[in-house]
This record gives sequence, structure tokens and C-alpha cells, in this order.
Amino acid sequence: ISGIGVRAAVYIQNFLSFVPAIAALTDGKVTFTELESLEAQSTAILNTALAILISTVVQAHRENGIENIMLQLY
Repeated sequence: ISGIGVRAAVYIQNFLSFVPAIAALTDGKVTFTELESLEAQSTAILNTALAILISTVVQAHRENGIENIMLQLY
């Protein structure tokens, strides 16, 4: 996952996972179904963050390592 397109897609997916959570909270009442939905969304966000972390570690251990510009993008 070293290309800018893949990285951008992962970040966009992560930001879009906030949309259902924000929509569920706009009415001021949180139902049990909305809580379950928010839990699923937070799990998706954590999975995305873990994927970014793993890809960074893998790329860092490669022959070429990680350039400073890539670290700033992660």
C-alpha cells in the first residue's frame, strides 16, 4: 500500500465511515439500533487504522525503507 491512490482511498473510506455516525446523532436521541451502528462504524475505523499501521511497518522493513515524505502522508 505504497501508492498515493490506495492511501487516498483508505483515508476517504475512513472519513466516509463517520457520515452514518453523524447522521444517527443529529436527532438528539440515541437508540439501541443507532448504538449498534456506531459500534460497527468504530470497528471499521479501527480496522482501517490497523491496515495503515501494518502497511507502514511492512514498507519500513523493505529494502528501500520509508522516505520522509511518505511518513508525513501516513
